[in-house]
Amino acid sequence: NGKPYGAAATVDELQNHCKTLLAKDQETQDIIATFVIEDLPEMLSSPSQRQLVSLLYHFQNDSRFGEAWNKAANALGNSPDSDEKLDAFRNLLASPRVKPAAELAAKNSDIQAFLQRSFKSSLDTGAQWSFISDILKGTPSVASPETIDGMLADLTTSLSVSEKAGSALDGLQEITRSNKTLVKEHIRKPNGSQLLPNLLLLEESADELLAAKASTISKGIVTDADRSGSQTILFDVVHQSLRDVSPSSLPMPQVLDMAANLIKESDLERKKQEVAQQALPDLESWNSSIAPFIRTPPSIALAITSVLGGATYLVDPENKSGSSPILRDGDGLSQALRFAMYTSRMFSNNALLQALEPKTQAELFQLFYITHILLTESISLTAQGGLASPNPETEAEVVEFVNEANKLVGDCFQQYEDASETSSYVFVGTALDNFFEHSMGSSTSAFYHAQALSHALGDLESNHGGGHPKVQEYEDKTLQLYKAKDVVPFTACASGLKEALSDSKKLDRQTNELVADLTGLDATQNPEKAITQLVMLNALFPDSKRADSVVAKQRLIFFMKHVLPWLDDDDVVTPIKAETCKALLFVLPGVSDIYGEHWSQTLAFLTHTWDLGFVRDEVADESRMALVCTTLQLFSILRDLKSSEEPNDDLVDAWKESSEVAYMGLMNLVRQGRGQSDEHHEPLKTLFQALGSEVGKWSTGEVEDEAELYPLLYTPSKALQRTAFSILHRVIPAAQEQVSFDAALEKKAAKLPEELLSLLLAPPTLDSLADASFRTGIPHELQAYLYSWQLIFDHFANSSYQVKSDYVEALREGEYLGNLLDLTWELLGHVRGRPIDVSKYDIRRYDYLDQQGDLEGLSADKRMHWLLAHLYYQALMHVPSLTKAEYLTIKSRQTGLAVETWTAKYIAPLIVSASLDSVSQWADDVKTDPEYEGWSVKVSPRSREVQFSYLVDEQTMSIVIRLPETYPLASARVEGLNRVAADERKWQSWLRNCQGVIQFSNGNLIDGLTTWRRNVTGALKGQSECAICYSIISGDRQLPSKRCSTCKNLFHSSCLFKWFKTSNASTCPLCRNPFNYG
Repeated sequence: NGKPYGAAATVDELQNHCKTLLAKDQETQDIIATFVIEDLPEMLSSPSQRQLVSLLYHFQNDSRFGEAWNKAANALGNSPDSDEKLDAFRNLLASPRVKPAAELAAKNSDIQAFLQRSFKSSLDTGAQWSFISDILKGTPSVASPETIDGMLADLTTSLSVSEKAGSALDGLQEITRSNKTLVKEHIRKPNGSQLLPNLLLLEESADELLAAKASTISKGIVTDADRSGSQTILFDVVHQSLRDVSPSSLPMPQVLDMAANLIKESDLERKKQEVAQQALPDLESWNSSIAPFIRTPPSIALAITSVLGGATYLVDPENKSGSSPILRDGDGLSQALRFAMYTSRMFSNNALLQALEPKTQAELFQLFYITHILLTESISLTAQGGLASPNPETEAEVVEFVNEANKLVGDCFQQYEDASETSSYVFVGTALDNFFEHSMGSSTSAFYHAQALSHALGDLESNHGGGHPKVQEYEDKTLQLYKAKDVVPFTACASGLKEALSDSKKLDRQTNELVADLTGLDATQNPEKAITQLVMLNALFPDSKRADSVVAKQRLIFFMKHVLPWLDDDDVVTPIKAETCKALLFVLPGVSDIYGEHWSQTLAFLTHTWDLGFVRDEVADESRMALVCTTLQLFSILRDLKSSEEPNDDLVDAWKESSEVAYMGLMNLVRQGRGQSDEHHEPLKTLFQALGSEVGKWSTGEVEDEAELYPLLYTPSKALQRTAFSILHRVIPAAQEQVSFDAALEKKAAKLPEELLSLLLAPPTLDSLADASFRTGIPHELQAYLYSWQLIFDHFANSSYQVKSDYVEALREGEYLGNLLDLTWELLGHVRGRPIDVSKYDIRRYDYLDQQGDLEGLSADKRMHWLLAHLYYQALMHVPSLTKAEYLTIKSRQTGLAVETWTAKYIAPLIVSASLDSVSQWADDVKTDPEYEGWSVKVSPRSREVQFSYLVDEQTMSIVIRLPETYPLASARVEGLNRVAADERKWQSWLRNCQGVIQFSNGNLIDGLTTWRRNVTGALKGQSECAICYSIISGDRQLPSKRCSTCKNLFHSSCLFKWFKTSNASTCPLCRNPFNYG
């Protein structure tokens, strides 16, 4: 039963120390051999297992050792799982003398199954990793290659599973310590390629202990690789992260940082070509990753934004069957974009780029350039199905890549100074030729290569002008393409070389031919030819010249009169109408002096198009979008022509006649855009920007119903949101004088619009803003809420005192202001006791439309700080009583103190200055008013005081209003300086009345001063002078208060007393009758 420890230990010791003696005793050897083969296997789980395993390995030179070892291993494997069994396996498999049995163990299925179970148990529980480490330590290992691969593959996968990551890290740490070579070899295998990336991901873990352990392990592997003089492992990790893309792939920032460090630490001076070759991405994989995008037909809406314009209509969709799927990482970045981002960062190093073979340079540059153009020419930088999926977290990375790519491309084109084969940047010309070759035809692939060609030609022309040999070569090719009527590549060349072709006039004759051909064409009978020729014509029309400088004016007139009916013909397809309008953008300025009905016809078509709109069943129609956008551009051209120094009278008349209808049509487009989001749709954003630009040019008097604009503040489109706000921001202040007049005339309380107040009911919460991104601007919901408050404050501009009071009452009843102030104090840091420094902003104003460029370069969070401070300033200006009331409800002492000191530092000085300035202005205005004769105002900005005085009979009564440093959070104080013509009780009553009016009339100092003046003038009104001194005010600053009961004359008390004293009588000075004080 294995209990006799002494027997097992005795035999083991005999084997260790008495081998020579035992060798002479064959009988004893036979007994031991029989025991080892027949009895020992069943006893391995006994307490004597260590001595028994030792005895087994002493038997290894015997020819029957293999039989005995397998028999022992099988018996142990078939026994029930227990701690004793695990210890026995540890002694059997992790013994220093296991080497002769390693091959036997690797072939034993029971042993391998047990090892796999033990590994999974360790992975699940985090225990017994030392046993697994001991098993994998030996060379050769008792674990089969398949078992080892399976273990390490499971370990690699578990690193990306949050529940198992800690245990997997412990196991990897143990295995790395015992056999680092095994781990390094596994990294190079397909199922181990994710091990280092997973470790690097764990380094970013929020669990500091986990991150530190992952960092230690990865650095141990990497350092060992560096010490051996090779960076191959790290470059393999980088390239694997680019080649095998999945949601678990290493994020691009880490890939780029790792690659940048590799380049930084490499010996570029001596190993330039070697490092460049190591850094080179897998071009074949990159080419495959681009294929799905090149096979995807472009959106028709790209006719608005694409450099190829109307050529978008001519693309023949390809059969996408069998196309490879789009691989993306966890951030939504496609494999193709990851390749481009990597290349942009690595090969911005000119030395690396120049170290590559010319053929490789060309292939790398072509892939990089077309990926860059696919991104920038797409519906949006981040869009569903695009190179980068919508993700607020990566938008900044994508924008940064675009900037880096533009710089790299610009540098390459700038260095391509000649087209000779010896040029070190000859690959630029090779890429151009490749794009040209692949742009033939009208396939989707041809379209995207044509886009790249157009941009490349434009880059070349902008860097070197029309004299560059390659530019001249492609001017000639453009002419050849015109003759071949290959529209897509022709449009690419013509649009890319537009300025060079305009200057050289090489295609002026072709422009005239197209105008002439279109003039004789029936668009309904031959629509394909019509759209083709219009696209070619629009590609040729130069941006910097008038039409009549290229095409004879008479020919332009015939063309205009021929194509205008196409716009009204229902049988003419929408793309032809859109391209016709685009042609008219160039043609109409060239015939601006021609009178006729064409002006009214054009305007009638525009307004009709806007009435129909671009939304069908609540979805934007892409073809209609392109048409509407072009009509808005055409309308802008007509506006400019109408506003020129010598406008065409027919155009002016037509404009006046269609003005009202045009505005209604534009507002219809605004309404249709209410539910449309342009966040990831550049063409729609362009349309809304053009629409906003046109609507914003109409005068405030032409806005019929502002109520329909309020809901647009919360529309998904920021461009449309800005349009609605800009209109309301102009209309509301302009309307307040009329509102005040109507309220006074009808004797009704003025009301804030219910549609606007409803927008204040659900302010954004801190929870909703916690996940919002500020990288592309102030979050939409917050922007809409703050816009709404600005419009509330706009109602106070130009309105009367009574109307302002009505507005304040409406805000008080609805309890709206508290939400704004709570949000302000939270976002500006008052709640945390560390409010934002806003000294760099002029918080008295905020340029919502950034017309003066104040907001340029400011991050979204800084814009938000400025806007919140500006709104808080307006709250203190327009509704100080409500603001003070909300301030007094602050429960946190820290918050209250922060608000008070911050207001005193940044806001109150501006409020005080504005209040004192208004008093100074008022004083200047009433200076010549006869009613204010004798009154004087003295404003002291330094001491924050206003002194108000009245001179009567050489006696001056005066008061002072003092503004505290936290005004208006702290109330203004009214104090008497010189009491005249009133007793103390009445005087104090006047002072309290003045202060109360200031406090309860929204802090208006002028209202307080006029109230005090009314009290004074009321007291002096009809007042008789003293019949003795002939003055109203006595020397002791009193009014005549003693009246004779007989003659009814009034006397000062002091004057009457002197009379009595000098006359030695108590009679009336006038009637001489006894003076009765009663």
